[in-house]
Amino acid sequence: MENNNSNNINWNFIAKFLSDETNDTDNEVFEIWLKDKENMKIFNSIKKSWKLMDKSEKMKNINKENAWDKLHARIENDESSVIIKQNLFVKKFMRYAAIFIILLGFSFSGYLLYNSPFNPILYNTIEATHNELNKKVVLPDGSNVYLYADSKINFPKEFSKNNRKVNLKGEAFFEIVKNPEKPFIVCARNARIKVLGTSFSVKANLPNKKVEVFVKTGKVKLYKRNNEQVNIILKPGNFGILTNKEIIKKQNTNVNYLSWKTHDLVFKNNKLNYVISVINKTYNIDILCETSVIKNLRITSTFSKQPIDTVLEVICSTFNLNYKIKESGKILLIKNSNK
Repeated sequence: MENNNSNNINWNFIAKFLSDETNDTDNEVFEIWLKDKENMKIFNSIKKSWKLMDKSEKMKNINKENAWDKLHARIENDESSVIIKQNLFVKKFMRYAAIFIILLGFSFSGYLLYNSPFNPILYNTIEATHNELNKKVVLPDGSNVYLYADSKINFPKEFSKNNRKVNLKGEAFFEIVKNPEKPFIVCARNARIKVLGTSFSVKANLPNKKVEVFVKTGKVKLYKRNNEQVNIILKPGNFGILTNKEIIKKQNTNVNYLSWKTHDLVFKNNKLNYVISVINKTYNIDILCETSVIKNLRITSTFSKQPIDTVLEVICSTFNLNYKIKESGKILLIKNSNK
């Protein structure tokens, strides 16, 4: 082995060691080299990548060094092989360079794969299908996440010592266990949402990569990825909206904003067109109106965790309507022809 300098690593030796091609003397020298903390750190990284890429078993079956030694001995005995020796020197140099590049590539790609949030060994990925509403996910710290349909969350099986970071695609409602020493961070598109302990919702399925955050309890910091200095603090009732150009804060005026989570609906002299849009979101269905006259009808009503059949019956009886389910699965509100 070389001396304890990470710039002078004997990559060929490490490859032989990982392929079980070294002898006892080599191993003793290698153990001395590993006593240096930096050397041990480098070796562990390479070893991890080697195992992860599952290359060691293939390398064991190929002893290139022995083949090289035999060829080198034949050339040394041939005094007229100066040109061949020169070419062979170049080839040997290139071989070492290739080994270095391959191992470096394994190390880097292995590091990325091993630490990737898509590595199933270290991370969980849970998805709510199109027919799943309010899917509950319990995180390692006991926090709860409720996924809306067609949404996905990715999180480590064990949170790090410094933070609790998750990745969200789609829409979800969070109930976070308070821990001031370990902030909770949601990564959603280009947005970052940092909290200590609170409940809030995140929409990361809006057009133009827009992200929307609504705070129910506690406080939330909303900022753009890699730029935490530029942020807004959201309190209960606040909306935070992050786009490619700006971060803005608004006050929520929509009492049905979280109806998909609570299944509580409140309508006060609202047009049926608006009512239907809220119901469609809440139950993840597709209701249509046969005419514009039906859309403009107004209703005042409250529904608390009622099944969709009950909601439709109340609306239809109020306005003398009927509904039919089309082959596509869409529900069409029509004027009742019996009266």
